[in-house]
Amino acid sequence: MLEQPGVFPVSAFCGDLQTTGVEHVRVSATGYVQGQTPQPPTPDVYAQLAQLVQSAVDSANHINSEAKQSQEAAQSAALDAEDSANSAAESAAIAAQKEECASTAATVAMNKANEAQASAASASISESNTHNRADQAEASAQSAAQSAQEAKDAAASMPIIDDTQASPANPWSGAKVNQEVSKLSEQIDGLATLPQVTSEDNGKTLAVMNGKWGLVDPSIGDFSDVQRIVQSGAMSQYFSIGDQLTPAWIDDDGKTYKDPFDIVQLNRTYELESGAAINGMMIQQHYANVKGCPFDAQEALYDADEELPAGTYHFTVDRHALSSENGKIMQFTLTKPIPAGGQLVYADVSGYDKVLFGQEIRTFSSPASFTPIESVVLSEGNEGIDLGVTDGKGSLNVNTRAFRGCGRWKTSMLRQYLNSSKPAGQWWSKQDKWDRASDFINTCPGYLSGFDADFLATIKPIKVQTARDSSANNGGTDITYDRFFPISLEQSNAVPQAANTEGEALDYWKWIASQDTTGNLDNGRFRQYGKYQILTVYALHAKKWAYAAGCALREEHPQAMHGVFMQMVQSAPTPHFPVISVPRLA
Repeated sequence: MLEQPGVFPVSAFCGDLQTTGVEHVRVSATGYVQGQTPQPPTPDVYAQLAQLVQSAVDSANHINSEAKQSQEAAQSAALDAEDSANSAAESAAIAAQKEECASTAATVAMNKANEAQASAASASISESNTHNRADQAEASAQSAAQSAQEAKDAAASMPIIDDTQASPANPWSGAKVNQEVSKLSEQIDGLATLPQVTSEDNGKTLAVMNGKWGLVDPSIGDFSDVQRIVQSGAMSQYFSIGDQLTPAWIDDDGKTYKDPFDIVQLNRTYELESGAAINGMMIQQHYANVKGCPFDAQEALYDADEELPAGTYHFTVDRHALSSENGKIMQFTLTKPIPAGGQLVYADVSGYDKVLFGQEIRTFSSPASFTPIESVVLSEGNEGIDLGVTDGKGSLNVNTRAFRGCGRWKTSMLRQYLNSSKPAGQWWSKQDKWDRASDFINTCPGYLSGFDADFLATIKPIKVQTARDSSANNGGTDITYDRFFPISLEQSNAVPQAANTEGEALDYWKWIASQDTTGNLDNGRFRQYGKYQILTVYALHAKKWAYAAGCALREEHPQAMHGVFMQMVQSAPTPHFPVISVPRLA
């Protein structure tokens, strides 16, 4: 009705009654009057009410938001307060627990120290006492050593307590614990200064060496004294299986190691190269040696007695790890001659169980040369001159040895390294027709060069019998005379491949087998290729790198050196001469 100009009546009604007079409202085509700015319409009652309501809603929302924020802040504060209370309670509980633990540990430690003192005191007997009393003193000394160690362990287990957390009323506050530990340390250290125990009957002296108690001859000062004891046949009165003798071994870079050797056998007869039979004591290096000398290097396929001219050659394959290759004929062509004394060598040692076609073969001027004259490739064919069969019976080596080296102890590189004191590059020499060195020979001097002369003077070369491989070395046995050598399966108390051939089981290894809990022994002996954690071998320079954790096969333990004391073998001043009463492994 307001879209067109005109007049319309307006009145108010209540039901069907007219309650006001009729007014006529004129409708203009526009509200704009020339020369006048129209006024904006005023809000009606409903708009004003809506504004009031919205304002009230906004105000309520704002108040609600502030209340919610206040509530969350209050809740967060309450949680923080609860956490703080819990943390305080927990800290108090921990402090109380630590105090109780410290109290117990300190009490145990002091008791153990008192026991150690009492045991050591009971060990203090006069020189006029009898042999039985000396034995009793030895037992008391061992008890003192054990108690002292337990006291140290108990002291080390004490927790550190902060005085600010400990209860002031608790007598074992941090300050109290520190005070008692200090007293305890002095008490334990005092055990090392107790009077020595001597006896006219056995000549033993109770002494502390490297933190360990032991009974030793007071006259032992160097290896010659140990040699004297062995020569006298009285070694069992002074040493036990598993005791350690610790000479120094000096690396070629000048670094010195304390190199412990375990006593693995007492009072056994050994044969010298002269034929003389002597009573001796055998020792075994406790850790794997610093230098990783191979047992033997890859050998040559062909060794030139005289110059081999350039040209084409072929050979028949035998004794190859991949049996399908056996019987094949391989050929190659040299463009340069191999000089007399030179060698023909497979290029890739991993090719021992792969097809030979396409493999490289190299020529060298000598067994100790590592720069090839040339490399040529093998192919199937029978052209040129026949060099023979790879069976080790003619001019060609056994194929497996030409790839992997020889397992014969008598001709091995390891044997030369262990028993030589010559400089690097001078301790190796060719041992058989196809023998060859590895570049290890130029990296360090012989093993013996690291020991003092007085130590080496007490270790004598003895007869060592080893079985030869029946397939590659025609079987039988070898006899050598060596100062140091890897022990055999039989000596390490393992089931041997050839029984009663390579020595008798050593007492130390019998004892070690008795400590194994795997249940995987064969009549009390280790099984070949069996894995035993107790046989793990560690490195001398790291003492945490495991070299092997299996039965002591010679091939698996090429660095576990052993020696025999013919006339004696042990080191000098007390810092170098720890005597430990219990056999132990790394």
